Amino acid sequence: MNLMTPWLSVIPNWARLSHQALLMVGASLAFQTGYAQCLTSPGGENGTLTPTCNGTTQTITVLGRAREYSTVQLTAGNTYTFSISAPGEFITIATTAPAALAWGTTPLTYTAVTTGPHRFYHHLNAACGTQGAFSFVFKTRSVSCVEPPCSGTPAAVTVSGTSTPVCGTAAARTYTRTAGSTGFSGLSYQWAYSLTPGGALTNVGTLNALTYSTTAGVTQTRYYKVVSTCSNGGGSAVSNEIPYVVNPVPSATAGGNSPICEGATLNLTGTTDIGTSHSWTGPSGFISGAQNPTRPLMTSADAGTYTYTATVAATGCASTPSNYAVTVNPGLSIPVITPSSATTCAGAGQLLTAAATSNATVPSSPFNSTGGPATITVTNAQNASIYPWNLVISGLPASGITVASVNINGVAHTFPDDLDILLQSPTGTNVVLMSDAGGNTDVTATNWTFSTGSPAMSDAGTNGSGTYSPTNIGASDDFPTAPGPGNGFSQASPSLSLFTGNFNGTWKLLIRDDANGDAGSVTSWSITFSLPAPVSYTWSPNVALSGTTGPSVTASPTNTQMYTVTASHGPNACTRSADVTITTVDPPNAGTDATLTICSNAAAASLVAQLGGAPDGGGSWSGPSPVVGVCTIPQP
Repeated sequence: MNLMTPWLSVIPNWARLSHQALLMVGASLAFQTGYAQCLTSPGGENGTLTPTCNGTTQTITVLGRAREYSTVQLTAGNTYTFSISAPGEFITIATTAPAALAWGTTPLTYTAVTTGPHRFYHHLNAACGTQGAFSFVFKTRSVSCVEPPCSGTPAAVTVSGTSTPVCGTAAARTYTRTAGSTGFSGLSYQWAYSLTPGGALTNVGTLNALTYSTTAGVTQTRYYKVVSTCSNGGGSAVSNEIPYVVNPVPSATAGGNSPICEGATLNLTGTTDIGTSHSWTGPSGFISGAQNPTRPLMTSADAGTYTYTATVAATGCASTPSNYAVTVNPGLSIPVITPSSATTCAGAGQLLTAAATSNATVPSSPFNSTGGPATITVTNAQNASIYPWNLVISGLPASGITVASVNINGVAHTFPDDLDILLQSPTGTNVVLMSDAGGNTDVTATNWTFSTGSPAMSDAGTNGSGTYSPTNIGASDDFPTAPGPGNGFSQASPSLSLFTGNFNGTWKLLIRDDANGDAGSVTSWSITFSLPAPVSYTWSPNVALSGTTGPSVTASPTNTQMYTVTASHGPNACTRSADVTITTVDPPNAGTDATLTICSNAAAASLVAQLGGAPDGGGSWSGPSPVVGVCTIPQP
């Protein structure tokens, strides 16, 4: 039975035509049987909205009345559901012309055919009833929207961002994608990376985010991209990939043959895993691009820190520099052998003498004072009771000596800051050991050692027993009594290295209290010198030698022989060597002794013919021997 036909026969022609037109629109229009179109709006426009098509209900106005319309921005293809908070009230969706597109009671669903502004008319009923102009009964008008489902494989988006390689670890970077397809539901955009170009993907970031910021500290190369997917049975498309290349950093370990001796060759070693170029720097302007460089004839100035860096030339990634501390021990000079060469008869003795010098030093035994203690009483500024306190030194070499340390023993004083102590050498050089140091705290039974290069004394603090550099806190000091340097003696940077020359003679210690009211004493003092280390000699091989040690030996080889002398010293294991060659020759054969008896008037005779054996030619004669016997010559 056709239920529609009787209804159509009783509605006006304009309604029948409208219904026919509605049927022609198709499924995109909501056909509402038995209702009319309501395009009146005595209240005018109230509310506008551009809805987001995410399925959520969005409010247009909460002050709506059934006598007005709201303007809603629609997108073709999207499905909208229009609602009024009062059940049964009437909705008409129309163009802005206006031309009705769909109508019915709330809620009303409509799929947009065109994109643009549309009117959402609100009435009480299908008879287009309205509220009065002064009605204060308000209703909420709202709309929800969904996009049409996607299908097939979506278009790939484009990813942009920097692709500059880095070394070691990655810093954070931000990549951006294009928006991709819009107007369809079921589309998703997922950030991901692979470890190789086109490799397996690992998802990162927030789904559908337009940007992604990488994690700092990553140590592997990654290729970032976005995967576009249609969840309605469609496929996926992968964007272009942006590489974030993290090149490895090589390792570097510096090494070598330290400690070495002066004059020896430094052999440096650089160890790296993937480094392909190398760089060394070091003291005295040392630079090398070799992995394992050498530095011959090392001196004390060449000691210090050597730094090795390895680099991967293809990427420019450099290692963390590696340091190697090189110690150069004091060495010896190359021994000089006298004679430098010799030619002797086989088995004849040849004296060989070697001479070398050591750059190392050894301390002497302390030279100790006598006659103490030296005292200071509680009166005005004064010299100590022993002034100067003399110490006679003898038996030292005339040169090549330095002062190693000076000991001041058994110091007691009630105000150490008043104490001035100066040492004078036999050549008249003055060095302040201490002045205006130590504050006002008493010291008793205190032993001070002064050695250049040690920490300075404290100005105001207590200086207990220990080793200090010579320290002069005050600007100048007074030593008015001879042999002192006089008043106003100024020495801002005292040092034991100021002593030079011949150290044999009388050393003078001058002790003075520069103020009154305090007392003190010094029990004794001593001085220690640095002497050149003695050199030992060893000869080899032990072939026809009178001995194998000592600076001089006698060699009596029967064949040509090279000898080596090795010089060494006690402070370290450093040695230096030199060679000498003795060339031997066989002695000439003079034959054996013979006797010739001949008269004085006889003819000349050959002496060589008289010799026994097989004498060699040449040579020289000595004699004559005394005449033995009487020769009688017959008379005619």
